Amino acid sequence: MAAPKKGPHLRKRLSRSSASINPDGEKPSEFLAHFERFTTKQRRTMFDQVTAASRINCKTFLANKEKARFPIPLHEKKRVVLNVLKEGDSDYFPATYACCERDDYVIMEAPTKANYRDYWRLVWRDGCKICVSLSDKLSDSDENLCYPYWPSKEGEKMQIDENRFEIECLKRNDMKGYVVYDLRITSTDPSLDTGMSKAVRGSKQKTDSREDDKNEEKKWRPLTLMHFEAWPSDTWPDLDLLGPFVHALSRREVQIMRQSVDSYVPPVVIQSHDGLGRGPVVWVSTILMKDIEKKECFDVEDLAKKCAKSRPGAFHKKIHFCVLLALAFRLASLGGWTALEDARTRMKDIQKAYEDSLKK
Repeated sequence: MAAPKKGPHLRKRLSRSSASINPDGEKPSEFLAHFERFTTKQRRTMFDQVTAASRINCKTFLANKEKARFPIPLHEKKRVVLNVLKEGDSDYFPATYACCERDDYVIMEAPTKANYRDYWRLVWRDGCKICVSLSDKLSDSDENLCYPYWPSKEGEKMQIDENRFEIECLKRNDMKGYVVYDLRITSTDPSLDTGMSKAVRGSKQKTDSREDDKNEEKKWRPLTLMHFEAWPSDTWPDLDLLGPFVHALSRREVQIMRQSVDSYVPPVVIQSHDGLGRGPVVWVSTILMKDIEKKECFDVEDLAKKCAKSRPGAFHKKIHFCVLLALAFRLASLGGWTALEDARTRMKDIQKAYEDSLKK
């Protein structure tokens, strides 16, 4: 269909309006004069429109700064808000929801002795089935280190908040550079009505009524915790260890998705010491690994930008972005996109370029 012809009156209006536009742009003095004519309400509206996308609610941050390890404000719309079920519960937890390509994650800092129970409140409430820890050191006495918030020996149990939660280590698999724990979490808190809870209820019907009455009060759920312990903070990791770890994490996540009998897929919890750097690297690389295995194109820089929008300061240090770029080549080799030797050459080039940049 042809475009309608412009009448003479329309052409005159266009010529007059275009003549008034300065090709060099508006001068600062003209902008200020124009701005001075705005009312206070109009100025506030303009400011709100410009800053709304990246605004952080500082009231929540300031009120809860003692509950976090580091003074890192979180986007109010993306922060984790816990349900207040019992006396002493707080709705604040230093963690951020991060969604990309229909996959949900939680990026968080290392729990402390004071708030590690809130970690399990989050895991139970959201029905999480995969948790990741990137802390290289744990301690129940040193407040500067991650608190050991899960049992690490087979058969060991951890009681939390007067048996509100019970974490049991069913199996421990020591891999190269990391450990995989098969845990069982039991709680009296209400949980999401996921396919797993339905399956558990179905199996309970085969037991006697007494057992049913007990399990109605206390429910359990299986959980996988993957602990990568070979990456100290602010160091260049062994990518031949980190790459297979991310590959295993990605495959386990895909397996959980396929086993889901309803539309809800719980978020994967990724914990590093400060919730920055290492955590976002693993988050982005896990998404990359899934794209690689689906034989789809991927954009490392674009994913890193999306992560930075969800978690302020995600890649505030150059080393973490360089590690992410190098790791992408190792993942490409694991997915069959490139030969391992070619990937290692690229990885060495990126590492050398990073190290050379420190000398300038």
